[in-house]
Amino acid sequence: MKKALLHFPVERPYPERLEPLLLDIGLHLCPIVPENLFTQAQDPTVGILLIDGELLAGLQLEDQARLAKICRRRDLPVLLTDCPLLSTKSLSDLPWTCGVVRNSADEEEWTEKIAIYRQLGRLEHEVSNLKNKLNVRWREDKEDLRSAAQIQQSLLPKKLPSLPHFNVSCHFHPCEMIGGDLFNLNQVDEETLMLYLLDVSGHGISSAMVSISVYQSLSLLTGQIVKRIIDKPPYYRLLSPVEVMGELSREYPFERFELFFTIVYMLINIHTGETRYCTAGHPPLFCKEKMANCNASRSVAA
Repeated sequence: MKKALLHFPVERPYPERLEPLLLDIGLHLCPIVPENLFTQAQDPTVGILLIDGELLAGLQLEDQARLAKICRRRDLPVLLTDCPLLSTKSLSDLPWTCGVVRNSADEEEWTEKIAIYRQLGRLEHEVSNLKNKLNVRWREDKEDLRSAAQIQQSLLPKKLPSLPHFNVSCHFHPCEMIGGDLFNLNQVDEETLMLYLLDVSGHGISSAMVSISVYQSLSLLTGQIVKRIIDKPPYYRLLSPVEVMGELSREYPFERFELFFTIVYMLINIHTGETRYCTAGHPPLFCKEKMANCNASRSVAA
């Protein structure tokens, strides 16, 4: 059972009804002497401090500040009685206290103030339960985000193509744990390197899910946008960047996810360096002037 510390003058008796009132809310009344005030106030089993206003006023200012610091640190409710400090100060000047009993001999006033304390205790208990639930949910969400981030990372190129006329390097670092940015490069046939970079609006799991869906649409294994099967040699056709943008535009209307994405899509002939690319809302690319055999043609999707 938690304690209710009572710091009262010996010559001023507290109401007989006070002890059973406190017992009703699970507090054991424990009168203390002045020299034990600071030590007892730090006891974790103490649930409330009932302190006489005259005794509080008699403390040195540094001792008042020390008691206030202890009560703030522990969130310890403090109830004042017969407080002469209130003749020159208001309760707003004593923010570490939670109320005052104007007449310590009035059992009805004690009953009223203790009822308020009981209500505050229930509210604190509810808040504590909500905090615990939020912490559990936060840990679950954090774990889900970590798993989603690992899935997104797994979609990035694990082995960059080794080509005679190209040096390829990349770095991916999302601004948050997970987001809507993604890129890929893949050799789609003996002559062509496919590369794209996309950025879905917003952040978090919803944006990441859209980027994963686009990744699947542009995959040679799960999608049919990059390469189409035909019935004559070489039995496939690579869609042009403009055609790919058109397919993506039809596949991902804004109404589907209420998100949009920008994308750069590029096809590079690995033998000649000829480059075809298309941008859809994405910042323009840079092509160094000294790049050998760089014959770039640009199309912009509507």
